[in-house]
Amino acid sequence: MKTSIILLFALSMTIASFNTIKPEERITKADAAGERMAQTVVSAFQHRSLQEYATLFPAVTTFHEIMEKNAALYGDHLNEAKEDFEMQYTREVLPAMNQSFKSIIAQGMKAGIDWSTIKLLDVTFNQHHGEQTTSAVITFASNGKEYQLEFGKTMFLNGEWKVTQYVKLI
Repeated sequence: MKTSIILLFALSMTIASFNTIKPEERITKADAAGERMAQTVVSAFQHRSLQEYATLFPAVTTFHEIMEKNAALYGDHLNEAKEDFEMQYTREVLPAMNQSFKSIIAQGMKAGIDWSTIKLLDVTFNQHHGEQTTSAVITFASNGKEYQLEFGKTMFLNGEWKVTQYVKLI
């Protein structure tokens, strides 16, 4: 329970940090970053490379940096909170990311997608009203058909879009 609270708190701090960039600036900076993210996603799926895909996932050190910036909230428990977060990240978050990647590959193959030949067509981001999260939809083509990867949550961290394990093939 304690670990879940710490993880929830760290993720809340991450999401809250998105408000430090004005929306107009975020859109301008995010356009190029969004294109880079989409290209990397497509490349990772073309190569069926979990390692390539994992570069789009926020590193635990990124979350640690956010926790350190908000150290006053943790008081004397910052190091313990970072350790708990890292343990949960390693045991739950990373395996979920791995599983979602493998699942999308398998679903795509069943749907007739030749992953090695996919081509990026478009990427769009949608900020959810009342929430601090943004979803992303990457449209790509394979064998003359269009498909989409919908990321339920993405994060704009350090000038780059990061994906989460919340992805589905449409």
